[in-house]
Amino acid sequence: EQAKPMLVLADLESSRNNVCAALARLRQNAATKHLPVIAFGGENVAELQAAAQAAGVTLIVGEAAMLNHLPEVLDQALQIE
Repeated sequence: EQAKPMLVLADLESSRNNVCAALARLRQNAATKHLPVIAFGGENVAELQAAAQAAGVTLIVGEAAMLNHLPEVLDQALQIE
């Protein structure tokens, strides 16, 4: 909130933190709920992807897509609705 980011990139696969819970809190905070969130992870993390979607992320992509198509992913996430 203090850093006033334009975008959040979230790696869903963390052994130390519950990323999806943190993203849900981000969406619940009036000061940060407007931020586009791109979540990424391995191709076989359907459970994490479902949790991220429930948390309200803007876009979920695989790691390969994130690495190979970053400009397109950013364009899609930053589209104003």
